[in-house]
Amino acid sequence: MIVKIGSWLGHTKEAQIENLKELVQLGVIPSEEVLRHLEFPNIEEISAKAREERLEQHQLDAEIAGRNQGQEKQDKQSADMKSLADKETMAMANGEQLPPTEGATIEHTQAYLDFMKTETFAGLSPQSQQYIQQHVQGEAQINGILQ
Repeated sequence: MIVKIGSWLGHTKEAQIENLKELVQLGVIPSEEVLRHLEFPNIEEISAKAREERLEQHQLDAEIAGRNQGQEKQDKQSADMKSLADKETMAMANGEQLPPTEGATIEHTQAYLDFMKTETFAGLSPQSQQYIQQHVQGEAQINGILQ
């Protein structure tokens, strides 16, 4: 007679479930095996539902990431347009006449409007002030703000 001595812990239902969980986490067996061991009657239905939920979550995550990327892109474009407005303002303040900026955003034009409220603007020559005002008017017309 051969006698094997081992732990009885591996033979309890709880121990077997824990072993199965570990094997699933390691990727050795599919998660459906745990359900089979627990004697669920509708394993395929449960697995299909879990897959659908994971897919929905991945799609939601992708949508959120895309929206965030879109927002970051929009923020960068807005900052770029404001920066361009600052450069154009400096050029016009130095006596250079510039046509309205093609594709100017509301934020771009707003940067000029904000500048026109400053003491710096008030201290410019009348000609430079006129260049900036004409530039802003042209952009407002392009954007449909003024008719």
